[in-house]
Amino acid sequence: YVLVYVLVYVLLCRYFDNESMQNELEAWANKNCRGFDVADEEYTLEQTALFNEFKSLFEGMMERHVEVEMGSDLATVYEAVERDLQSTTSFHSGHTLVLVINACTEFGAFHEMMTDAKEGFFCWGMPPLEDAETGEIGVE
Repeated sequence: YVLVYVLVYVLLCRYFDNESMQNELEAWANKNCRGFDVADEEYTLEQTALFNEFKSLFEGMMERHVEVEMGSDLATVYEAVERDLQSTTSFHSGHTLVLVINACTEFGAFHEMMTDAKEGFFCWGMPPLEDAETGEIGVE
């Protein structure tokens, strides 16, 4: 179990402190955000295409991060996260990683990120709130 925890912990720490990932995603969002508006009631085909491009970019970055920076592979990480999901909901856990990755690859969150970028407030992959007393995160 210690190896599982260490792998997930290191991945999360490197994920949240990765300035090059932040800069690359921000540049991409700033380049592509013009077609997004908070008043959008329906999503356009162009937005859907950009969403798919963003997911591919993000997934590729995560894969490279795991393989190059961590010297691991996705199968090992998925297995570690799955085991960790069953044991804890602390901040540095598989729960946090799953919540963040799901948030980054969910269209509504993507649309909000793009409208924020258009307004000059780019933000992506924010960690879920952690309970200050228990160290647990909200898991539905």
